[in-house]
Amino acid sequence: MTRQKKTTVALLGLCLILCAGLARAQTAPDTQTITRGVYLGAALGQSEAKEYDCTELPQCENRGTVGRLLVGLQFGRHWSFELALTDLGKIDSATPGAFAQTVKVRVAEADLLASYPATGRFMIYGKGGVYYAQTTQDTTVTGVSTRVTESNGGVTWGGGLQYYIAGGLAVRGEAQRYMKVGGGNIGDSDYNAYTIGVLYKMR
Repeated sequence: MTRQKKTTVALLGLCLILCAGLARAQTAPDTQTITRGVYLGAALGQSEAKEYDCTELPQCENRGTVGRLLVGLQFGRHWSFELALTDLGKIDSATPGAFAQTVKVRVAEADLLASYPATGRFMIYGKGGVYYAQTTQDTTVTGVSTRVTESNGGVTWGGGLQYYIAGGLAVRGEAQRYMKVGGGNIGDSDYNAYTIGVLYKMR
């Protein structure tokens, strides 16, 4: 297991422990998922750059650690709107002594969620929206370093499961795709992000 994967697993474990601890202090109403209101959230996980080709490189990792902060508004039984800042992490590759490269991506996004409340606490949802990304590529070839930064926008979509464990506190598991991130001199790649998150709905 790589150092990056170990970090992701440790962060996800910490997230689940925090949720369990908070749950003991609260009670959960069965109608929480259909209550309109503002909520805050954070998520951790792993990303994958689908078009970053590692086959010809002796050292390469096309997965990074994801971090996300979000604010949302549930304005109907089945509908919510979210704004989020997402760090898709860092991917890197190298040929020892000759070449090294890292690519970092940070995203601002706006998403509309359509949900189905299977019970008062549990819901299934799909989401779609738009993103604006800043991608930074640092390359070193035979000791000479260069940096290229590109900004672009595109569409994103995904879905997941959410469960209110206590009061306004919920956990969420999600898979999401960002289409054609990068652009310009960096080139573009679709990114997948898999996260586990914590949300708290205001009363």
